[in-house]
Amino acid sequence: MKHYKLKTIFFISILLLSADCTFGQLVKGYVTAGMNLSQIDGDEIYGFKKAGLNVGIGAEICFHKYMSASIETNFNQKGSRQKPIMALPPTKEYAMTLNYAEVPVMFHVSDNNNLLKLGVGFSYGRLVTSPKELDDRQTEDYFVVYNKIKEGEDRMLNMEDFVPISEIDKISEYIDYVNDWNKLHNKINSNDFNVIVDLTAKVWKNIKFSVRYSYSLASFRSADYYHASRIVSGESTPVLQDYYDDGFYVYERKSYNNVITLRAVYVFNEKDTTKKGDKKK
Repeated sequence: MKHYKLKTIFFISILLLSADCTFGQLVKGYVTAGMNLSQIDGDEIYGFKKAGLNVGIGAEICFHKYMSASIETNFNQKGSRQKPIMALPPTKEYAMTLNYAEVPVMFHVSDNNNLLKLGVGFSYGRLVTSPKELDDRQTEDYFVVYNKIKEGEDRMLNMEDFVPISEIDKISEYIDYVNDWNKLHNKINSNDFNVIVDLTAKVWKNIKFSVRYSYSLASFRSADYYHASRIVSGESTPVLQDYYDDGFYVYERKSYNNVITLRAVYVFNEKDTTKKGDKKK
């Protein structure tokens, strides 16, 4: 049913995009191409270091001289990235790529000559491929447990419940235990709802440049970070843990997509409102 809805919106966008010019300035079709700079809030990695592709088609309906609404169908790559750095302490490698088919719906307000346009709206994204994740952060002082079931539920991961075969190999066995848990329970929510703010500027004739910011309204997974100390990565002062688990300070986090998008926009039937001949005396 969900895939059917996405296909319906996609075909509506195609029809609007190929609309006849007799619609004048009522309907404008456009194509976009650009890049995302992404981070995931809640993964203890900071900075918009993940680059991704953002391409799509759209249609804009003008219902007032200064106001319009638009709908798009985009392919949108999000995620997070941290490169390994040999330092004290060393930075471990992490990379996550999330590919979405996304449908943004926006409301726009423009200036008199349509040179600048501010838009706000929402989008629905559907995860189209399995996430690609590389996490090299599991060490004897640091663990990440995804989608941990809390106390009182049918299932719960607790370090105190783990009984190693050998005390000598306790840490390596626990890492294996956590990795096995994550393989079974590291599920990503396939639906991604976002709030969007967009600023578009006219560059030349039918070409525009757009800067867009989007943020997830709901988390796509939870994570519990086990630290041997109270110092959390990226924090200069000790942080109060959410709970304590058999020698580890544990911090609960939820993951949200946080994205800055830079795009070029080509409008097919844009009218040049800056020409002197178009202005009435």
